[in-house]
Amino acid sequence: MYAKLINGILILAPDSISTGGVTYYHPTVDMLAAEGYLPYSENKPDYDPETQQLKLDGYETSESGIVAHYVAVDIPQPTAEELALVAKRLEVTKLIDGNEYRLVDELKSMNTSSTLTNESVMALCEMLMDYDPNYFGA
Repeated sequence: MYAKLINGILILAPDSISTGGVTYYHPTVDMLAAEGYLPYSENKPDYDPETQQLKLDGYETSESGIVAHYVAVDIPQPTAEELALVAKRLEVTKLIDGNEYRLVDELKSMNTSSTLTNESVMALCEMLMDYDPNYFGA
């Protein structure tokens, strides 16, 4: 893969390059180099996807290419206030499409671990918003 950095933003090489009024599909390495693209790679550490996520730590550029460096950071857990709000909202049984739908059961099926993740909380909030856009107040 080839890319270049413009003002700190990574731009991946395109599938085609137009030069001199001619479009070249699947450009060669020499064509990409002429446009300023360099080989691109990523340096990702080992991490536990259950408790951590990868965060871009920056790019290292040299004549030989661009390397994206990542660091593992702990996944932030919801605050007690956020959990209390979700728990309050989940106590309600809703009817969706004529079927009884228990949101607490949905939460349990989405997250088999004993702790809630931001993703599971957000997914439930999105389901509530899909059902009733005013669920969290107007």
